[in-house]
Amino acid sequence: MTLPPELKRQFREELEQYEAEVKMPLISSMEELAKEEGIQIGKQEGVQEGIQRVAINMLRQGMSIDEVASLTQLSMDQVEQLLTQIEAQ
Repeated sequence: MTLPPELKRQFREELEQYEAEVKMPLISSMEELAKEEGIQIGKQEGVQEGIQRVAINMLRQGMSIDEVASLTQLSMDQVEQLLTQIEAQ
């Protein structure tokens, strides 16, 4: 059993419209999730940059690498890299 051409065309149009309506909320939801993830990543990067600035100030004030690592919870390697940056300036 097959549909007449006009009904077939109408069915195809309605099916395409339905698919478009169903896909749009899904895309919007995915876009929203990606946006929220981007905001979270940006916040984390901002916090990390702030911690590094504080660590640099601590090193400039003469605090030891151990003290800075302990207080900022940065690794010893990270603090040493910051110290290298300071010394290069």
